[in-house]
Amino acid sequence: MVINGGMVDLTPIESGGTPAILQSGYPCQSAGTAIAGAVFGDFSPSARLTSTYYADFAATVPPMDNYTMVNRTYRYHAGPHLYPFGFGLSYTNFSYTNLVVIPSPHTTTTTTTTPTSTVFLTPCQSLTLNVTVTNTGGVLGAEVAQLYLSLPNSTVRTPLRSLIVRCCSSSSSSSSLFRSFFSPSVV
Repeated sequence: MVINGGMVDLTPIESGGTPAILQSGYPCQSAGTAIAGAVFGDFSPSARLTSTYYADFAATVPPMDNYTMVNRTYRYHAGPHLYPFGFGLSYTNFSYTNLVVIPSPHTTTTTTTTPTSTVFLTPCQSLTLNVTVTNTGGVLGAEVAQLYLSLPNSTVRTPLRSLIVRCCSSSSSSSSLFRSFFSPSVV
């Protein structure tokens, strides 16, 4: 159990062969009740990490007086990590199918392969995504779907990736939910 209010170095825990880590960041007055509920299976954890946990914390994280953002946060860190920003596990599993990507104004690209498909947008273009999220596990759970934006060919310095949309879905075992995301103009 890791309870913290900021960045911590998890490499000693991870390298020690610990089979599971339950992390509670910025816990509140009901943290004990929530942690007990997750540990004893009263509900399935579904939160996502709000920080990146670096593989080599001491060598990767720049000094606190360095405000350039180079190698800081999920947006600018290009190196290896133990757990990326947005990572999270659950007692159940989810699948993503029927992904339909609709860039404005009227072009439709459909893919059903993976939720990590690449779509190229032009400046000021918006984006709508439709996806079916199915609970393929045996227990009630919640899934936080996330959409990240990257600008790999930018001529100015931009983040490596930016979270632009997230959406939470709760469902019982073997049930599916249709989710629709809309992202306003991204550039």
